[in-house]
Amino acid sequence: MTNGKEGDEMGNALPLTLAARLAAQADGLGDKCFFHYGGAAHSYAGVAERAGRVAAGLQALGLGKGDRVATYLPNGLPLVESYFALAALGAGAVLLNPQLTPREIGYILGDSGATGIITHASLLPNVRAVQSSLPALRTVVVAGGSAGDGAVAFEGLGQEMGPLGEQGVDPEDEAWLAYTSGTTGKPKGAILTHRNLLWTADVTALTVGFQPDDVILCPIPLFHLFALGACFLEILTVGATTVIHDRFSPEGVLDGIGRHRVTIYPGVPTMYAYLLNSPALAGADTGSLRFGITGGAIMPQKLIEETEAKLKIQVLNMYGITETASWVSCVHHTVRQPFGSVGKALPGLTVRVVDREDRDVPMGEIGEIIVRGPNVMRGYNNLPEATAEATRGGFYHTGDLGTLDGDGFLYVLDRLKDMIISGGYNIYPKEVEDVLYAHPAVLEAAVVGVPHEAKGEVPRAYVVLKEGASATADEVQAYLRGQLAAYKLPASVEFIQAIPKTGSGKIRRVELREKARPAGRRG
Repeated sequence: MTNGKEGDEMGNALPLTLAARLAAQADGLGDKCFFHYGGAAHSYAGVAERAGRVAAGLQALGLGKGDRVATYLPNGLPLVESYFALAALGAGAVLLNPQLTPREIGYILGDSGATGIITHASLLPNVRAVQSSLPALRTVVVAGGSAGDGAVAFEGLGQEMGPLGEQGVDPEDEAWLAYTSGTTGKPKGAILTHRNLLWTADVTALTVGFQPDDVILCPIPLFHLFALGACFLEILTVGATTVIHDRFSPEGVLDGIGRHRVTIYPGVPTMYAYLLNSPALAGADTGSLRFGITGGAIMPQKLIEETEAKLKIQVLNMYGITETASWVSCVHHTVRQPFGSVGKALPGLTVRVVDREDRDVPMGEIGEIIVRGPNVMRGYNNLPEATAEATRGGFYHTGDLGTLDGDGFLYVLDRLKDMIISGGYNIYPKEVEDVLYAHPAVLEAAVVGVPHEAKGEVPRAYVVLKEGASATADEVQAYLRGQLAAYKLPASVEFIQAIPKTGSGKIRRVELREKARPAGRRG
């Protein structure tokens, strides 16, 4: 077992469960601002008090330890309050991207067995579209508008009750269920414990150099493990402040940096590219920035150099994955990373680069990156065989190809899987292909990532039509639009005579990627 606490760099004992840590920080920091949102400052004590009332209200609705409750919300106070409230109850939060369509949330809600969902009024129609097919989903809570039809208003939760404290939660209990995907394209739920999350936050905050007086701006969706680490858990750990934005816009970010004297800016590479190309940059006050962080995709060196020159800060390329509760490698913000590096393994982690037989490859040679440590997920929900395969030998197998140099710096080079990373979002070709195959005119389809200057990659669909059938690229994209989140939509659709395949029938994606390259860059 565990004592449920871990010492920070100051020697203080920090609880290793989310709600208890918030309570401890609220006791010590009181009125200090935890979150800026909607033009108001929300203190540590205020967030703790409100989250406790939400927990009491959810308990009164019959939710408690062992339940799973989906959070299907845009950025804002209701989302972070929900995370803490569910943690206090010992319920697991099922993290849903607010861009997901009814078809997509329906699968995750069914697979997770969620008994409740906390959503926003603008997203409620999506929930209603699938609710009748989910008998376990008995509780619907709605923020930001009228509930009705059996739903409960988030803003009214616990109004007449005292705040509820943590209900016998252990660090090894499930905190979040975060959905990722594998080679089959079917979403898989990674079970992350309180210890997974807070151990990672503690070590990362110390390694990178977060400070109590830091102010971090968050334009990244707070369901994403990048944002949940850099803008939520690490901030909670050191007692700093987060400025939450509803969404990313270059002008909004630049204004927020100046207005709130932001010291740390996290963003996917696309966001940095848009910042540098914004006319607002010339008049922006970014002098308060100490450093930047990038994750979600490896930031091109040229973009790093341009960002550092224009913003006069160092940008850290960090590497993380859902199954390791966000981060695997980083460096202190004062350390100059070698070209292309994503830093060194977090202290306490073992990172290896191996061949197909899980044997360490010689230094500098390419292999699969595998990880062992306290941040590795408990396993995949309902998938014991996939869990055993992914964690064989006691190491999580990332599916990413990389190298280690003689100084311990890690380099991520490519993916064993065919996942596309576009603007920091993960896109799984099989999922898009499954929807394409349902189109009445489509015989075969394949989706690959093609280079994009701002987003890193965008999906391109190759389609073979049925004999005698006809369709245009616009028609195919319109068909996909109602069934896939916007970031998953192919940027282009190309009709071809046949999908190239291996002798065993597998799609030759390398050939399609080569076909997609500009003529001058092939070979």
